[in-house]
Amino acid sequence: MSALISLDGTWQLATDPDNTGRQQQWQARIAPGAVPARVPGIIQGPFPAYHGVAWYWRTFATPAHPHPQGPY
Repeated sequence: MSALISLDGTWQLATDPDNTGRQQQWQARIAPGAVPARVPGIIQGPFPAYHGVAWYWRTFATPAHPHPQGPY
């Protein structure tokens, strides 16, 4: 039996026009200037006319793994 977790909802979103987020380790923390954004949604809602690299963050809890020896 599989459990599905919806990740729809409010996420934090930041643009990265110079593509420096990986170098600055944005994966470890929410970037300065991040704003709440609905997912699913379009980036142009909070950032009109932006087309480029963006980062999303959201914290969520996963259920216990039902098959420890199998894929999660």
